[in-house]
Amino acid sequence: MEHLLRRIHGGPAAARQCSSHTSVPAPRSGAVHRFFSKSVRRPSQAPSTPFESDHQRRNPAMNALETEAIGADSVGRKVDGAKRPVRVLHTLAALHVGGIGRMLLRNVIALESDRVHNYIAYLIPNRILEAQYREAGFNPICLDHRCTADAPRTVNRLVALIRELGVDVVHTNHSIDRLYAGLAAKIAAVPSVTTAHDTRDGYRSTGRRLRSWLDRQLLSQYIAVSAAVARRYQETHGVPASRMRVIHSGIEFEKFAQPPASETMQRLIEQLGLQDAHPILLNVARLHAMKGQKYLIPMMSHVVQRWPRARLLIVGEGLERKRLEPLIAAAGLKDSVTLLGTRTDIRELLAISTFFMFPSVFGEGLPISVLEAMAAGKVVIASRTGPMPEMVKDGVSGLLVPPRDPVALARAVDQLMRSPELSLQMGQRGQEIIAERFSIESTVSAMERLYRTVLPQARYA
Repeated sequence: MEHLLRRIHGGPAAARQCSSHTSVPAPRSGAVHRFFSKSVRRPSQAPSTPFESDHQRRNPAMNALETEAIGADSVGRKVDGAKRPVRVLHTLAALHVGGIGRMLLRNVIALESDRVHNYIAYLIPNRILEAQYREAGFNPICLDHRCTADAPRTVNRLVALIRELGVDVVHTNHSIDRLYAGLAAKIAAVPSVTTAHDTRDGYRSTGRRLRSWLDRQLLSQYIAVSAAVARRYQETHGVPASRMRVIHSGIEFEKFAQPPASETMQRLIEQLGLQDAHPILLNVARLHAMKGQKYLIPMMSHVVQRWPRARLLIVGEGLERKRLEPLIAAAGLKDSVTLLGTRTDIRELLAISTFFMFPSVFGEGLPISVLEAMAAGKVVIASRTGPMPEMVKDGVSGLLVPPRDPVALARAVDQLMRSPELSLQMGQRGQEIIAERFSIESTVSAMERLYRTVLPQARYA
């Protein structure tokens, strides 16, 4: 089993041995489904410690019908002919700071209602965003998954969780949790859906092709966050169009469209030493090669020649930091480029910025930070890759340039600096696009409709 899952995952990271705890030994033979079917707890073997329902935590006085439904029917079907909310278990790889974790939090807050109740479980013990989920009233469950040797235990826990909470639909959000949660949902006989977030083409090896095939057997429906992602999954993952829905990620438009208090912005400007800076260029993304931050450094070498007071703020953390720091030093840009690390005041940083830079080179699905920048009325200068043409209309709501081209990025900055009226018009048009097409309300409405297409509708409120 462990050997098979390593082949499915592929890559050296997947082959790491567990070192921090005792893992469940892998069986010597047998198909994936047969093994997990034998190893999971049956309903009579309930976990010794009950899982706390997020809805119970948000609403301690659960109504009698819902309590009865959990006790009377382990997979959450209709109880005595009455209707009840759909219970959705959302899974993700980890609660690290990133677009997927932030997107899921927005979605579950907006989804939570008398019609849909939400629960969250994550595999890898990275809890950076856990406090934000708890502040919103949710109680994420960590499955403490550390390597492929943990697979039987992880699926076992997920099956028990599905049955304990009476989950109706499992919604996965990452390629890692997609496999384990999909297997658990199949064993527990509940439908599963997944959200595809990126356009990376990583399914060329035999193991990855097997993984893609297995995903198609386990999942009921796919959600693509953009048309570019949908095309990629149909072309390289073999997902039929009938099982693919495009549901754009949505954001809270009003939160970003309404600027913070002037005192707050002035205080932030002083804290960052930006009193004389102009323009202020902002990038918000994980520090990763696919995000293309390394092209912003030579771009700034060109920008400061024409605009010597220009400053670049890069928000995010990741392995690429060790490459960016020497690049900044070698270019003599320590006074012009600042790596801010992880921040929670994105709205305030957007408010004080002039333009938003997004030089991603591949793999994007629908970057949330770009949507937030547009909602804040900022002109986006981005690479013409993946879903960017869906989000930014070149010359109308922003500027698109060829990927990996620092000179083109610098020219775009110069063009906007020389045309402040054009910049203002583009920012306003970007806000209109977000309000029309990328609201959180339209996103969760489409998701709720999708959940009901994979369920017997008459049984739920």
